Amino acid sequence: MDPITRLEASIAQARPVIAGAPLSSYGDPTPCTDWDVRGLINHMLGALTMFFDVATQGEVDPTLFTRDLVGDDAVAAYDAIGAEVVAAWRVKGLDGNAVLPFGEFPAMFALQLPAMDQVIHAWDLATATGQQVAWDDALVAETAAFCQATFADPAMRGHDFGPSVEVPDGASAIDRLAGYLGRTPLGAAV
Repeated sequence: MDPITRLEASIAQARPVIAGAPLSSYGDPTPCTDWDVRGLINHMLGALTMFFDVATQGEVDPTLFTRDLVGDDAVAAYDAIGAEVVAAWRVKGLDGNAVLPFGEFPAMFALQLPAMDQVIHAWDLATATGQQVAWDDALVAETAAFCQATFADPAMRGHDFGPSVEVPDGASAIDRLAGYLGRTPLGAAV
């Protein structure tokens, strides 16, 4: 699928996971040790907002990730920015480059980053809140292929993704992806 369609599919995959996170869990830890549940949702909103800004303004507000984007209704906030970012990229298109805070990249490549971000953080959020998710197999497979091509060099993983961890035999595709990105899936030896 093209990057805009993949972004739209990743938002559709993550939305019910955000909706399924009870307010009482917002202070709970997540597999992303820098964030609790609320902070992780805020990051997911921030990633979409960043790519909306790139599509519509060509630059990103440097204070973006310091702001509370969740507000009183995380699902409403997610629905709004999800629709806006997809619409903005349908107008902008995939020609040319996208200037991100960490470099300039072809738009075809750059737009795969927020799609990947939504998928893996939906896994993080589902894990943190104990949700069972029906994963879109095609989306997970395309996300895994992108990650394996992009993060094969451990130096490219940065702070967000650790070294790959082993996953149990028979692990689901999403758990294999999570393990590839340094998460310890449920049932894996720690």
